[in-house]
Amino acid sequence: MLTTLGKLAAHTGSPGLRLSLLPASRLKEAANSDLLIIHGGEQNALLQTWGLDMPALLQQGKRSFAPLTQVQNALYDWFGWQENRPLPVTGHAILSGDGALASITGLESPLEAGRSIVMLNATQPEALSLIGVALNDSARVDRIRGDLAFMRGEQVESFRVQEPYYVGQLPWWSWLWFHLHRHPLLLALAGISLGLLLTLMAFATLKRITQRRLGHHG
Repeated sequence: MLTTLGKLAAHTGSPGLRLSLLPASRLKEAANSDLLIIHGGEQNALLQTWGLDMPALLQQGKRSFAPLTQVQNALYDWFGWQENRPLPVTGHAILSGDGALASITGLESPLEAGRSIVMLNATQPEALSLIGVALNDSARVDRIRGDLAFMRGEQVESFRVQEPYYVGQLPWWSWLWFHLHRHPLLLALAGISLGLLLTLMAFATLKRITQRRLGHHG
């Protein structure tokens, strides 16, 4: 838990203060809060209820997940083809099997819209150590992205399962940059258009200055 809080603070610039540590049975008391949930594979009625809304839920002996769209195929992200991205179809799959498997999941809280949940999940309590190892390995951290990342041994596989959601507000210039940076081609075209506009304006200004000088000499 402390490793994860430290990593979250390092990436967001906000330290993890004013924390409350609650058992799963009291989770609904923290509905109006952002949650960090640590689940070691044991059965839990509340998480079972959330299961259909979550990218994945690992339990001892089985793994339940929505059909996955792997993030490593970044072509859609790079060219900003969000509308054409192959979206996961409705439904869940449940696989049975042995072996240690852990995951990091991010999702909007089912308890309160606009709140976020980060869930550290594993098929067994011992497998949670895979998350700590991955978070402290710079090479593996670079492979954690999307809303779901699986850790098994030294392997890290990341996926995007659900549509992104947004919380908070940004100044208009930050909002514009946030959306444009996801569309590099559009950003490049905007930059080229702005460059051409400035060039034409400069050319027109120089032309007027030249005409004035020629008029004075005439």
